[in-house]
Amino acid sequence: MAIFDEVQNLLMDKQHGDQSGEDLAYVIRVGRAYGIIAVLATQRPDAKIITTAITGLILGRFCLMVPDQPANDLVLGTTAYKRGYDATVFRPKLDAGLGWLKGGEDGIPQICRTYYLDLPATERIAARARDIRDRAGVLTGYALGEFETAEARDVLADVLAVFGDAPGLHWDELADRLANRWPDRWADITGDTVSSQLRSKGVPSVVVSAAGVKARGCRRVSIDKVRP
Repeated sequence: MAIFDEVQNLLMDKQHGDQSGEDLAYVIRVGRAYGIIAVLATQRPDAKIITTAITGLILGRFCLMVPDQPANDLVLGTTAYKRGYDATVFRPKLDAGLGWLKGGEDGIPQICRTYYLDLPATERIAARARDIRDRAGVLTGYALGEFETAEARDVLADVLAVFGDAPGLHWDELADRLANRWPDRWADITGDTVSSQLRSKGVPSVVVSAAGVKARGCRRVSIDKVRP
């Protein structure tokens, strides 16, 4: 689970905001299949802060006390206030933790209360959870001290190995080459994924002309510059 509190500070950043928005939308779109959940928290999720490319993918929404109807409907959806899903009625301090939760298969909001967990309470919960799993015999991997020994893949080295003599490759073509060369570790790679991984290493995404087609990809010279 990746939690972004005050996510507007990231999405409105002049240098990283636009790219962060694209990356978040991608993670939310494909993350569920890999058990990755993104939680975005902000006081006002309007379209200037969180684009529809992101809000359209968010299934679960939780609205604590808000000051007015527009803010209420920004979180819970248009007409939520008129239909009685009103988070303006919650009282400061007295109703702390109460909010409207919208999610699940039916999408019908319901009032739920959250609870504040300090570090000692969190440690007790974690210890209890481990004990339950231990008694059930389902502890595995890291929880039993078993460490991953598989060699970590070097995305830059692997990409260079499949580049061949091409000065540049489209992201989709690069993903196909990786999957064909090393199906054991790149079988599920996509153009978006390899793009994200290389951009995180400092390789820019640019328009590449290959086989008479122009599409976004990367150039070999850019990879050579960032590889140690």
